Amino acid sequence: MQEYWQIWVDTGGTFTDCLAQSPSGDTRRLKVLSNSCLRGTLTAVHSPTEIRFSLSQPIPPRFALGQGLRLLGQSTDPIEIIEQSTEQSLRLAKPLTDETSLDQAIEIVFDMEAPILAARLATGTVASEPLPPLTMHLATTRGTNALLEEKGAKVTLFITQGFEDLLIIGDQKRPDLFALNIQKPAPLTAKVVGVEERLDVLGQALRPLALPQVAPPGDENQSAAIVCLHSHRNPEHEQRLARHLRDTGWRHVSVSSDLAPFIKVLPRAETTVVDAYLSPIMSRYLDGVEHELANGKLRVMTSAGGLVPRADYQAKDSLLSGPAGGVVGAAMAGRQAGFDRIIGFDMGGTSTDVCRFDGDFDYRFQHRVGRARVLAPVLAIET
Repeated sequence: MQEYWQIWVDTGGTFTDCLAQSPSGDTRRLKVLSNSCLRGTLTAVHSPTEIRFSLSQPIPPRFALGQGLRLLGQSTDPIEIIEQSTEQSLRLAKPLTDETSLDQAIEIVFDMEAPILAARLATGTVASEPLPPLTMHLATTRGTNALLEEKGAKVTLFITQGFEDLLIIGDQKRPDLFALNIQKPAPLTAKVVGVEERLDVLGQALRPLALPQVAPPGDENQSAAIVCLHSHRNPEHEQRLARHLRDTGWRHVSVSSDLAPFIKVLPRAETTVVDAYLSPIMSRYLDGVEHELANGKLRVMTSAGGLVPRADYQAKDSLLSGPAGGVVGAAMAGRQAGFDRIIGFDMGGTSTDVCRFDGDFDYRFQHRVGRARVLAPVLAIET
């Protein structure tokens, strides 16, 4: 018998689904909102600060202690919950408003990431106590949603001098071949800095690297992308520049020779910028999850369908993390049912993902999400 919990979590744009197996082998399934909330209704008001409620996902006593109660439809801040003696009753730090009525829709807002909320519900662990020993396997569309909604970081691109407009020029393909007024999507960068350096096609230095003078980032939502011409042959200039930026105070630095050490500077630059655009968001999210797993291990699903430790996870590999888990799961379910050839159909609230499995996984090594192109192995999925 295993001595730890196993927890599998898939975080989407709206819902987070969780499957948990206890050390004794019991299996539990549950669903929470991805904004770390549980919704329900107000069923009784005993006093302005004492209420009864019903939630779609039941919670044990003391589970909501210290969290916030929000009355949906009212423009008020969440009210702190100071006591929860039973599963369906609690006491508030402030009285309810006069507008409150029975059957009022409510939301309990938890100060933790959705995968941790799901893990605590599954294990029955209140927020004031550490989670039991567990292994969490996490798939998420957090990066995909940030890219599609264009809510990523402010990226400064450091690129070989003379190539500052590389992402604007692109590959010169027109979105609409016969349009006279061409409207091309803008790059994801907020700023571009030309770096005095140059390597030849063999990686030999034609012009030595002159480290630019840079100021530390103004906030944690800034990141740097480093792309030097022919760095796939010789990464020395990029690595020296990365160390210089980190010493200056830049925490999030994406380096093309680490992420996509391949010929062709344009797709390499696009991949590096995407990674820099998503790194602060994914780092904050995964740090918030891992921080709560003092007695556990975190494995994150990549777009290629594999699980990697948190330390090896790169933001560019997050774009099809959730759908890739669906492909792997569908293939496993098919094999268990005696089928080596299957069609996977995964329908969500926003999109539907379709895949084919004929005994082996089908991969692509370049894909596009929104207005970004990425060099990274991904499972072949049609959306």
